[in-house]
Amino acid sequence: MKRIYLDNHSTTKPDEQIVAQMLPYLKDKWASYVQPHDEGQKLIPDVIGAYEKIKDLVQATDQETVVFTSSRVEATNHVLDHVYRSVVRESGRNHLIALSSEEAPILMPIKRLESLGCHTTYLPVGLSGSVSLQDIEEAITPRTALITFSLANGMTGVLQNIEGLKEICALRGILLHLEISYVLGKIEIDFQELGADFVTFGGELLHGPKSSGALIVKDSVELMPFILGGHEQNGLRGGTLDLASLMGFATACSLMKSHLSEMNLEVARLRNLFEKKIVKELDQVQVLFQTHARLPNVAVIAFEQVHSDSLLYTLNKRGVAASIGGGVFQKLSLLLEGMGYPAKLSNTALSFSFSRETSLEDLQVVIGILVEEVKRLRLMTQKLELVYES
Repeated sequence: MKRIYLDNHSTTKPDEQIVAQMLPYLKDKWASYVQPHDEGQKLIPDVIGAYEKIKDLVQATDQETVVFTSSRVEATNHVLDHVYRSVVRESGRNHLIALSSEEAPILMPIKRLESLGCHTTYLPVGLSGSVSLQDIEEAITPRTALITFSLANGMTGVLQNIEGLKEICALRGILLHLEISYVLGKIEIDFQELGADFVTFGGELLHGPKSSGALIVKDSVELMPFILGGHEQNGLRGGTLDLASLMGFATACSLMKSHLSEMNLEVARLRNLFEKKIVKELDQVQVLFQTHARLPNVAVIAFEQVHSDSLLYTLNKRGVAASIGGGVFQKLSLLLEGMGYPAKLSNTALSFSFSRETSLEDLQVVIGILVEEVKRLRLMTQKLELVYES
């Protein structure tokens, strides 16, 4: 049975080109590039080229700093640690702003800072899934040090509108961190236009190695190191550089940029066909966030009268991987309820996320399975209700 993977906001399949790019650095080119011998020095052009590819994906300039990390989680922790040590402890500005819909990589390190004396305002996103600029402005206080959130939510696919935010942050002297893992390769990113002081992203969502991520820092920010133990990466992250992961990550960045049009056009077209076909074949189905700005590869669909746990289980048994959240995600049903959707609807929703490898044939198979399973589960529910009534 061929399995069809539609959970690409959880992690992505490593591209074969990326695996091939990594292998020489596991077998032959394994030396430390900071050492003065030939084995190390001959790797310097490779390392420089890798950092250039990472910057190129987000159109960062040579003035911006790139720190290669083990994951987007580490990169986000680095940001929050820097803000705490360089701003909160130095100035006493200990107020943070985040979204109520955020994931564990942002929420958990924030909770740790709260135990150290910080205060956080968690802004609601409402039925649209996005926060309003007015809510952000109203949440700002003279003690606000940082605004941090994901540019797009992985489970819902909803994009945040940040127009005007960089001007507010610049005017009030507030640092801005954007987590952009879900956006990269789907919409064009310009670091200067974002106006963020920090952006973070991870390779596992770019068809790259899971042991990879990046933190890009605005040239005006003097970043403090997070991991101590050496002078690698200009002293900003100690430890021998994982060249294989770096090269795989850099290749992933290049490939995501080259496939940008495909994700914007072809994958979006397939997503729209998928949604339309489901609505046509099944009654009592709602496609959520369809009228809002969203990523081209994510569909959230509520199948009324079918519990999402049951549907996810049956899909998995038939070779289809979708998602209801968990792991670093908030559970989809709780996320939707927090936005204001009724629990009766929220508990029936599944999230499907496509990749550039998703084909029309795959989706036709998934649609057929979905229609069969939804009808079967609804019939089972009706029979159970009759038994309870009798």
